[in-house]
Amino acid sequence: MSLSVCIAADTLDYPTGGGHLWAYLNWALGLRSLGCDVIWMEGWTDGGAPALVEMLTTRLAAFGLDRVCLFSDDGTSPQLDRAALVPVEQAASADLLLNLGYEMPRALLSRFARSALLDIDPGMTQTWFAEEEFDLGPHDIYLTTGEGVARGRLPVADCGVRWLYVPPCVSGEAWGVAPAPAAGAYTTVTLWWAGGEFELPDGELIDNTKRAGLLPYLALPELAGTQLELAVTDDDLSDDAALLRAHGWRLVDPVQAAGTPERYRSYIARSRGEFSCAKPAYVALCSGWISDRTVCYLATGRPAIVQYTGPCQALGDAEGEGVFRFDTPARAVAALKAAERDYPRQCALARALAEERFEARVSAARVLELCLS
Repeated sequence: MSLSVCIAADTLDYPTGGGHLWAYLNWALGLRSLGCDVIWMEGWTDGGAPALVEMLTTRLAAFGLDRVCLFSDDGTSPQLDRAALVPVEQAASADLLLNLGYEMPRALLSRFARSALLDIDPGMTQTWFAEEEFDLGPHDIYLTTGEGVARGRLPVADCGVRWLYVPPCVSGEAWGVAPAPAAGAYTTVTLWWAGGEFELPDGELIDNTKRAGLLPYLALPELAGTQLELAVTDDDLSDDAALLRAHGWRLVDPVQAAGTPERYRSYIARSRGEFSCAKPAYVALCSGWISDRTVCYLATGRPAIVQYTGPCQALGDAEGEGVFRFDTPARAVAALKAAERDYPRQCALARALAEERFEARVSAARVLELCLS
């Protein structure tokens, strides 16, 4: 009899976030590749649009995931006219709850025989937890994608639990190698103002938006002589759109370019590589975070030039071989030029890195070992 695993996600409020869905989908596909019976769980707020549920179930079905469970604020199944939904009572009988959506009613959480929280916002999650900004609830196992959290290097509270490190993952089966483009831009998909204000452990308040992370690198297209592109909403940028274009940045509509899982995957495949800055909190806390987006670029065979966020076991000695991390504009320029000098080789190294260190099947097996052994 196969293991049954519930993946708790949080995507219904962001239906145009194709990449956001992949943050959870890669884990689900990794578990399914191991033969697990995967149930996708999401919270449902009364008054939500049933069309969003239809959209989610259709998108998941395209990847062979046809079991979806919704839960209300009280931990019960919502009153929706969708017979295909798995009732909460059935989902809660799963062998494991892998909670990437964070918040779940304690009454429902306590019904699972085994539960694991998987932190995909290392450093920030622990701060939110400690400051009681939301209730993570008691889990049996606590996993984190931030090596700095697991090793106790971060100046944040451990919240009285032991955090175990697992890297982000990507399904190599779902993310095949795409032919390298002859030209094109290094790209990323982002929300300009997402993140807001964040209080560091020493009490300093910082601007934790992607805007704050990228503006120090505003002149990079001119300095590197490389095409750089942001998939970001013009309305979100406001006056910054003209500023970015004046410095050579290309801007595209993220909904059109990457608003569904398929469009997101195609957008990355058309890109020459990834260039992305991290939210300032990841950098300031030195969490060792790697974006789930970055490993998708690598799996497609695209080199990634991303901001340094601290020591990272998963990357180890691979920096400069498919992935480059920078901490200054000068080092970002050098990284882009290094990737271009031997571009075909860097593409091959990127895919090899994804296969060796971020394969979803391997990561899922590790999670099951940690959670169920």
